[in-house]
Amino acid sequence: MGRIITFYGLDHKTGVSQTAQAAAESIAERYPYLKVLLIHTEGEGGEEYAPRIRQSVEDLKPYLLEQVLDGREAAEQAQYKGNLYIIGGDGSAGSAEGYMPEMAEYMLAVFAQDFDLVLCDSGSRIDHPLALGSLFCAARIYYVLAQSEVCLKRAERQLPLLGSLNLSEARLVVNRFDRASAFDAAYVSKRLEKDPAAFLTLRPSRRAADAEVEGRSLYSFKESPYRKDVDALAEDIVRTFHLAKEENEKKWLRKSSVSAKP
Repeated sequence: MGRIITFYGLDHKTGVSQTAQAAAESIAERYPYLKVLLIHTEGEGGEEYAPRIRQSVEDLKPYLLEQVLDGREAAEQAQYKGNLYIIGGDGSAGSAEGYMPEMAEYMLAVFAQDFDLVLCDSGSRIDHPLALGSLFCAARIYYVLAQSEVCLKRAERQLPLLGSLNLSEARLVVNRFDRASAFDAAYVSKRLEKDPAAFLTLRPSRRAADAEVEGRSLYSFKESPYRKDVDALAEDIVRTFHLAKEENEKKWLRKSSVSAKP
């Protein structure tokens, strides 16, 4: 299993795509020495907030079918900005029928060899083969949800099913979090029977409408409260794989000092 993170929406319109892209942008910006890939393993293209995407899963499909994907060659077309790479999904009608979960697993395993970190936006349809495959091979999963009864009911139905799949460790991201809502973290954690420590929250952005009109990520607006929460999410991901240089350097120094003792 590589350094693969998967974002999955426990309901429609929870903002999973914006969340995944914001996390990818934050990591790429804050850790410029990391080569970061965001890939849309769902039935959408991903161009809504990243209009300059030049590579898609649809383009790669023939290579996935024959298992002859060249990760480095695909990465050249996927470079979006600096150390951030983005691959769109397959938004063509009925695209799900042309894939199998194993194709996603193969593709992500290939990319995990060429990237320090691979983030998957798997949408909110567990029946999509690409989404299912990205859930199977993730080292950690972030379930994105909203503060609403509809979302909680859907989460209550889905989480037992997801739990039965023997997936990796999962954390919950409450998007557009309102502290004044009756659906606060304590209530949601009790309702879903999850440890409050497994929750992260993202405050709402006032630029949501602008992001849709301008085709930009929310993170790009540099709105302080939202970016602060996204940066905390990004830090949580980086810590998962001990990718921070400072942390690695401290570990190396500790190891060196121990080995140097007589």
